[in-house]
Amino acid sequence: MDSPQVSIAADQALPLFADGLRNVHALDKNCREMLERQVERLEDYPQVEARLREHLRDKAAQLQRIEGILQDLGESPSGQNEAAALGGHLSTMTNAPATDGILKDSCAAYAMANLEIATYESLLVLGEAAGKVDAIRALQTSLSEERAMANWLAEHMRETTVMFLKTKSEKARRPATERRKDVLELGERMQPGRTASCAGLTRASTWRRSTGRFAETHGWPGQARP
Repeated sequence: MDSPQVSIAADQALPLFADGLRNVHALDKNCREMLERQVERLEDYPQVEARLREHLRDKAAQLQRIEGILQDLGESPSGQNEAAALGGHLSTMTNAPATDGILKDSCAAYAMANLEIATYESLLVLGEAAGKVDAIRALQTSLSEERAMANWLAEHMRETTVMFLKTKSEKARRPATERRKDVLELGERMQPGRTASCAGLTRASTWRRSTGRFAETHGWPGQARP
């Protein structure tokens, strides 16, 4: 769809364009951080992992494009803003381990891609009003990448959900000790060191309870292990 004609002087549109560039730069950084967290826990979904890793390469290119445009304008990225804050709210969906993590990740990635599509669409109008033809070409490439990502996620959402159900069913049939190991490994990836510490505390607590019961039964005066 062609952009509507706007009646504003280029010098008035230019600072608005620069602000829009900073907005989308912060949003892209938020999205990149979210994707980096997601790909680390997708070993059961290699197709999704491969596509998100590909989009991470898109993100690196998008950030470079925006930084280049800002540099040409004599500007630089700075601070957080409303668009980045909204992207941050979406990315919190993926922060904690969850039994349905792949579904939350897919929904968050889809929502983020559509947020970026809307942001780039607006930015293109601002760039046109500012008369920045070369910048518009570069931004159009980024917009196409976000549309491709959103389309891929939408087309594969049902397939991913079916794979999630299959994986969950297969894991439910495995011995309890193996399932517990999976949970500990997931927790360790999310918060390194914390899981092992918690497991150690659990073992120590169990030992103290058992020695306390032994002392009560046999009249053992010794002090339980700390």
